[in-house]
Amino acid sequence: MSGSASRHDAVIVGGGIVGLLTSLMLRRRGFDVALVAGKDLTKAASWGNAGYLAAGFGSPIPSAESISQILKWMISGESPVKVSASFFFREILPGGWLAEYLRESRKTTSLEYALKMRESCFEGVRLLKKIIEEYNLQVDLRADGVLEVYLSRRNLEKHLKLLEQNRELKVDFRFLDREECLNDDPLLSPSIVGGILFKDDLSLTPSKLMQSLRLLLSQRLNVPLIDEEVVKMNVDNRVVSSVSLSNGSSIAGRQYVVCAGVHTKRLLSTIGIEIPLAPAYGYMVMTEPVSERLRHATAGGEFRVAMSQTGEGNLRATGFFELSTAQHLPHDRRCSFLRQKATEYIPAFSKVSIVETWHGARPCTPTGLPVVGWTKYNNLVVAAGHCRLGVTTAAATAKLVSENLLSEKRPI
Repeated sequence: MSGSASRHDAVIVGGGIVGLLTSLMLRRRGFDVALVAGKDLTKAASWGNAGYLAAGFGSPIPSAESISQILKWMISGESPVKVSASFFFREILPGGWLAEYLRESRKTTSLEYALKMRESCFEGVRLLKKIIEEYNLQVDLRADGVLEVYLSRRNLEKHLKLLEQNRELKVDFRFLDREECLNDDPLLSPSIVGGILFKDDLSLTPSKLMQSLRLLLSQRLNVPLIDEEVVKMNVDNRVVSSVSLSNGSSIAGRQYVVCAGVHTKRLLSTIGIEIPLAPAYGYMVMTEPVSERLRHATAGGEFRVAMSQTGEGNLRATGFFELSTAQHLPHDRRCSFLRQKATEYIPAFSKVSIVETWHGARPCTPTGLPVVGWTKYNNLVVAAGHCRLGVTTAAATAKLVSENLLSEKRPI
């Protein structure tokens, strides 16, 4: 350990939603915590999240059980799921991410898997809602469900049939015909044929959640937020001794949690730990405020575009699941296409100016389940790979990690 390194009970590496909530839960239990948050908060996958606390709606990764389906994603111009050729040929090889994804596909489409995911979602939503209410965080929290609308009757009926066939999941939903949807929400396009209201689901503005948690930690709970990158993890036999930061300093702790999203894979690989994370890029556009209010957070069923509205009236749309090895993706073109698709469901997207665009990488495992647990180093826990359900499940992960650090047990 460097002589200049400060020492804490726990050092949390990663300033996304998992890192913020883990820091909060540890600090509330008396831990001296330091959070190494990274240089740019807006780069975190949590920042561009749809903001759905999806206990009933959504899944972490798209489902495909064959190479032919993946090849269709590669060549389709309209699909919300995209796989680059370079990613395909690298990761379809034995041991690659796509090879593992296909091998696990039967498990990830099973009822047992769905029940496990719902349990984690419900726990995460319950805990996060409690934190928001306890600290009166202003995050545009809404509890009026998520409405998934369709332009195709065939697609709507297909989803309804799937929900009916899986009643064991106890998803609380209600079918709304075209007239009910339009009467309930005049912002919706007259072209929609109907929708499904997921009653249990909540929504919020994720950027406000992250900013509120940062303020809570730094100003009310006295947690140091270090807006630098970890450039090196220093180890000594079976323990992590310190981490070196991008500003030349170092920081040390008795225990460490690495929850740095897609960067987790790179950081851990330097100390001999390999985890199956792939970057799945997503995009977000946000408009200037509109006076009309969306009745519900709204999802476009065909293109899987997630739409919501801030407290100030800004419309947000997020979408795409893009597996790629490229670091410089066609951001402007993707965002324009996303806006076009959002307009098909909510025409107001085309009538006002875009004030913010975003793209970032979600950390995804081949199964959609996060990697959470102790490592071969006695004082190091990893918590990464929450994919598209990061905001939904983060509080459940943070609770699990904090309880293990507090007790120093190793059940996870």
